[in-house]
Amino acid sequence: MIAAALAERAPDPEIIRGRRKVIMRTPELVNRQTARISEVEDLLTRTILARFEVQGRNASTTPDIEDEARMVVALALSVLRYSMKKWVGGTVASSPTELMHQSIELIRRITGDSHIAH
Repeated sequence: MIAAALAERAPDPEIIRGRRKVIMRTPELVNRQTARISEVEDLLTRTILARFEVQGRNASTTPDIEDEARMVVALALSVLRYSMKKWVGGTVASSPTELMHQSIELIRRITGDSHIAH
């Protein structure tokens, strides 16, 4: 889902670098960015929980299902952050989407799980 969203609108690396500089220099913006990220994490967690529900999984069948959903979100956002940092840093010639797919392959290699979806 994140890779597809990234493919639809690949951001300009200069704009990302500029935004990051402004945010990091302004404490109020750091706080707002932190709150925004928390809201996105909560939204994605609810989305993952809804998907689990469709699969027949819920708190009664899997007591720590919210923790599982939050871990999925944390992992996905970490992959996104890693990929974007490489792309914005200009250390690779790949597109953001290609970097996301390469990052997912790294996760597969690290976990030994060939079932992680793209």
